[in-house]
Order: sequence, then C-alpha cells, then structure tokens
Amino acid sequence: NLTNPLRIVFLSKGHDASLLRWNWTYLEASLKDEGVEASSINLLGVKEKPNTDSDIMLFFRCTDPITLSFMKQYKTEGKFILYLIDDYINQPKCKYSHPTAEKTVHEHCNEADCVVTSTERLSSKIPGKNHITRYSALDKETINFLKTDYKTNSSNIGWLAGINRKEMDGFIVRFLRELNNRLLGNEHVKFICFGHHNFKNTERISIVEKEYIKPENWKDLYSLYKTLNFAVVINPLDEADEFMHCKSAI
Repeated sequence: NLTNPLRIVFLSKGHDASLLRWNWTYLEASLKDEGVEASSINLLGVKEKPNTDSDIMLFFRCTDPITLSFMKQYKTEGKFILYLIDDYINQPKCKYSHPTAEKTVHEHCNEADCVVTSTERLSSKIPGKNHITRYSALDKETINFLKTDYKTNSSNIGWLAGINRKEMDGFIVRFLRELNNRLLGNEHVKFICFGHHNFKNTERISIVEKEYIKPENWKDLYSLYKTLNFAVVINPLDEADEFMHCKSAI
C-alpha cells in the first residue's frame, strides 16, 4: 500500500535529533532525487503518537517505552517500520547509555520490520530477522573534504575527542610526556584539541585548545579542519571494549 511518491519520516529524540539534522539537508535532497518525500520528527517530550500519512517510519536510536508504543501503533496502521542503531548502546551495562537500554533496544529491534546498523559486528549483537548494514550517513561536503588532497603541517597533531571523552585524558598525558622526550632539541609540535581538556605545555609541545563544536554544527568542524592541516590525528579506542569495535569503520 505504498504511495507515489514514497513518503518516509525519521523519528528521533534530543541529542540524536541533532545528529540527524547534521545530515538532513543532504539526506532529504538525495531521497527526493529517488522520488522519496522525507520529513523528520523530534520526539523529545512528545507523549502522543504524531499523526502522519508517511509509508515508512524510521526510528533513530530510540530506546524508551514511549517510542516502542509508537512503533506498535504505527504497525497497526500498516506502516513499514525501520529501526536505525549506529552504536552498541544495548551492550550489557553500557556506560554510554541508560541502564535499561539493552532490554529496550532489543524490544525495538524485535518490533521493527527491518533493523539498520552501521557495522556487521553491531548487527551480530542485536536481534531481528531482517538487517541492513549502512556504513555512513556523511553528507557530500564531508565526503568531498575527505577525498581532497591538502598540504599538511608536520608540526600539527590533532586530538579529536570532545568533551565526552575525558576518560582518555590520562592516555594523552602519558603520550605527550613520551613524545616530548623523543623529540630532538630543535623540534617543536602543536597538539590541537577540542573541548578544553587542560593539558599542559611541555618543553617541545605547545597545547592549542579549540572550542568544542556540537554535533549539529559538525559541518563547521570540517571547515575548521581544513585550516588546521593535521599531519597526525590521535583517537585511541579501548581494544577491550566491544562498543568501540562496533563503531563505524570511518
């Protein structure tokens, strides 16, 4: 019972809604080229199921009983339900999500007609008979930047973790100490970070603090990257944490 043109609506909440808005201009235009009309709904604070005549409902990282009830109601109306998850937030006792996320994510996956994940490994961690792996939702501006060759400054090192990665600061302190000891007397580097981590200057390393840019403004972040000319970017992942292994390869 699909309409022509096909209509799809994206449902998300709070911070996740800002991540969706980051890609929205490109995503909406791309779908329109395929004959699909797209719209989005931020469910933050919404208690009653929004009425819509869309054919497909895509729930983005929704993990609470209210969104699950919306999903069930839309199914009774004959709508096709997609559930998109791009982080292993249903990991048991996951420190990046609320305590009941494991249960509620599984419930959303079981209720959905199809689950969309960002990696094959993540797909193996969640239930549901029908899975699709979609690696990235990057916009054209970002992709073009990543494909562009540009001159690097060999003295610039980037630490891209933002204000939510303070637990990695200890590693960076040790890294800076070791790097300072290995540099020769005439060598000097800039260590550029975002979100005011309060690292200390050393004899041969200058700390450059940049303002943290929120996810909904990440296009501005890529524009900033062009001016910084990193030679090296550091972003250590905890190899013992399955959450990290399930992150998008990009």
